[in-house]
Amino acid sequence: MAIPDIPGRINRRAVGRHLVAYVTQLASRLGLENNGYSFVQPFLSSSYYGYGTSSLQSDSDQIDLLVDYLRERRGKMRIVLIGHSTGAQDVIWFLHHGRFRKHVHAGILQGPVSDNEYALWMDADGTQRWLQIAEALIADSKDQALMPREADPAPITAYRYRSLYGPNGDDDMFTSTMAAERWDRLYAPIECPLLIYLSGQDEYVPPFVDLQALHKRFVKSRNHPLDCCILDAEANHAIEDGVAEDRFCKAVQTFLSSLSS
Repeated sequence: MAIPDIPGRINRRAVGRHLVAYVTQLASRLGLENNGYSFVQPFLSSSYYGYGTSSLQSDSDQIDLLVDYLRERRGKMRIVLIGHSTGAQDVIWFLHHGRFRKHVHAGILQGPVSDNEYALWMDADGTQRWLQIAEALIADSKDQALMPREADPAPITAYRYRSLYGPNGDDDMFTSTMAAERWDRLYAPIECPLLIYLSGQDEYVPPFVDLQALHKRFVKSRNHPLDCCILDAEANHAIEDGVAEDRFCKAVQTFLSSLSS
């Protein structure tokens, strides 16, 4: 039987397939509910430690290939993207720049966090020092040159280091202090509905970030009638607690059901 709807899940930095606990339950629930959805987990070149030599655009190009394949070769006409952590940046980027973005019916952002804020929280001096090196390389037209080995756990280009950890880089999408104009340019133009799922116990969110205010900011920037923004007070970054995992999977199911109603 043809299944028309495919949610695809995109991972965060240094994560690959099956390394986030809720994937198994979510895939199982979608298969058992007979609601027309099945589950696809793409393996992008940025998975695991490939993120340092990749970019949001290269991820978007690969997601385009997947969307085209699912539609043209498998006949899947309704596609929803789920992005975990840095994968949430992929979802937003694709919905702005993807060649086949009009064929994606919704996006789900789970654990969207600011790499910039996290890096400055953990090591402000070190991050600023590496950013200066990255910016010097970029200014010298060496944006694809690799940074010194100590700069990041993964081999990482000057461009990607600046994109992830510098203010207003391509990857800077969730910083709590982002200028209102830039924030609205990111979220207001997206035409499809979004489920934004924030974790109240996210270990990658610095203590100075007001998650309640961030939640309100997401809500204020969006106006699609099917949008849903949830702040789960008990969940951590990857939703590893079983009860929180169940809440997230139910939220995804409810959101997907709303798309068909």
